[in-house]
Amino acid sequence: MLFQRINRTDPEKVFIIAKNAETAALTAGQVTEFLMNGTDDGLAVGNPTANNGALVAGIAASAIPASDYGLVQVYGLFDTAVQRPYGTASNAAGSVGQILDVLSASSCLYYVAASAAVMGAGSCAVFVRAESAATQTASTITTTGKVFIRCL
Repeated sequence: MLFQRINRTDPEKVFIIAKNAETAALTAGQVTEFLMNGTDDGLAVGNPTANNGALVAGIAASAIPASDYGLVQVYGLFDTAVQRPYGTASNAAGSVGQILDVLSASSCLYYVAASAAVMGAGSCAVFVRAESAATQTASTITTTGKVFIRCL
């Protein structure tokens, strides 16, 4: 693990070094998940699958080329996480403090009611929206925004 040097002007951040086991690059701000394939267990990451957060690793701090190593942020404020402004419904705005869940189909985060969230129902909120999100016009729009990560 890599810990950002503590200072007064930047919030704490924690990173892990992970191998991208996908055949394509992982993009900066994309949610990643540990791949348990019997070879790179606990080291390799890739696109989220239907586990919807059960094996979540964190968020790619920068683009990670295929079969290469890179940083995945596992704790702290992340400024440009890929997310849908508000769940799968259109014409709604997101608010600070909403629990975000993993949407495997788009490799991003999205809001769902706490009672329906895989990671939020009765457990610690792994990803929490840290800024409001503007109203959207379609349920498939993705953007970037601030989230707080607790994947430790």
